[in-house]
Amino acid sequence: MTILVTLFLLVYWLFDTLVINFSELLTFIVHVFIRVLHDCIKWVMMEKELKSVTK
Repeated sequence: MTILVTLFLLVYWLFDTLVINFSELLTFIVHVFIRVLHDCIKWVMMEKELKSVTK
């Protein structure tokens, strides 16, 4: 994600134009939200599994 933001800023700085439109930005935000939600669920499930194994 950091690389993507850096690339957008670099292109904006070099060419003085935005390379992203609203639909791409919205898609990116939704993708990041879904990924974070997925990782949180996965983490909670792994924590429960670890607790059951250590008991």
